[in-house]
Amino acid sequence: MANSETARARAPRGTKNVTEAFFAALNEIPEARQAEVAKAAQSAIRDALKVARDKAKAAQAAERKAGKANGAKTNATKRKAAAARPAKARKVRAAA
Repeated sequence: MANSETARARAPRGTKNVTEAFFAALNEIPEARQAEVAKAAQSAIRDALKVARDKAKAAQAAERKAGKANGAKTNATKRKAAAARPAKARKVRAAA
């Protein structure tokens, strides 16, 4: 497992600010309840990130589905256009 110094060096930009803000807000809470509040906050953050990931996956799936539908229309249009061309022109294109 990576040591803590390596993990800190690899943390994304802005991590330190978020961590400091979290602990600053936690210090404003009475010491007797800090552990309970910290656990609840971590759980809420984890849930919010999970919801955001699920929404992103759903949006990506919808985009992919829409792309496939548009692609199917394009192929159908190409087939209609090919059928409308004279047979001689189709043979020349097929030979090329």
